[in-house]
Amino acid sequence: MAVRIALGSEAIELDPVVVTARGERERRNRGRGVRINELTADEIETLIPTSRNLADVLQQTIPSLRSVPSTVANGYNCIEFRNPATIRFAGDCRSPMTLVDGIRMFDPPTLFSTIDLNSISRIELIPPAEAGAEYGSDSAFGVLVIETKSFSTERARNGAQDRPMPGELAGTWNWDLEGSSHPSTRVFLYSFLGNAAGLAAGLALARQCVEFDRLAVDVFNSSCGRWGTFGARSAALSIPVFGASAAARFAGRTDFSHGRFWPTALAAGVALLPGYAIASSSTVDGFQGTTWISRFILLFGVPAATTLADYMYRRFDGS
Repeated sequence: MAVRIALGSEAIELDPVVVTARGERERRNRGRGVRINELTADEIETLIPTSRNLADVLQQTIPSLRSVPSTVANGYNCIEFRNPATIRFAGDCRSPMTLVDGIRMFDPPTLFSTIDLNSISRIELIPPAEAGAEYGSDSAFGVLVIETKSFSTERARNGAQDRPMPGELAGTWNWDLEGSSHPSTRVFLYSFLGNAAGLAAGLALARQCVEFDRLAVDVFNSSCGRWGTFGARSAALSIPVFGASAAARFAGRTDFSHGRFWPTALAAGVALLPGYAIASSSTVDGFQGTTWISRFILLFGVPAATTLADYMYRRFDGS
């Protein structure tokens, strides 16, 4: 049996294909399936003549908010969500977690009364029932996101999202934003190598002035003098910190985010200092086990700390 296939030259008309693109804000709003409490700069501008401050603006436009006297709000009224089912004590303030340009404000009542309304580009209020999924337990009373005009302009210039990513705002990165998990093994390995190279280079420079087995004794007095010894000690600390942090940041980069350098550097320094301190004490007490403990902390504690910091503290790439 033979099968014959013939191709014709006649064109076939197809139905048009329509492609619809949604921005981050529209996608987020559709996903919630509820009304979004959001104010734009134009809406805020129309309310300025009848408002003394941001608290008045919020009360006029968002029915779910109320203003109550508070004894812990520096003399200002407290703005909070209405929740009749919740028992509240007199003077208690349950202000939403407030973020201005991605930075958390720890005195919202004062901010509501002092911020310049003309500087605000957008306000978004997220109810407590929905805020927890994005911002964690600190958002039990809701979240108020405020963007200034200068911040919005800068983000638009850089092609960023409508508002900072939730994981970045909350302080620790939300890995649900990623399509894959954190490359912890790779980060630890690279950080281990960077830290080891930094230790070798830093101690090589430090030994020009101070012998490693006299770290506990030669505080300032050495062949290099006071400032030379200080520089040698600084090199022994800063070079491993830089090596471990830079390596972790390089190895931990994903398609959407990268680790923040300073938190990983701080973590490396916090792990490195006890290692040096224990190594110094071993020359005094003469206990051999102390030397091995210090070496373990210096070689493995530092990359473990930087790996954890790289996992927790990240920044959105947008590329």
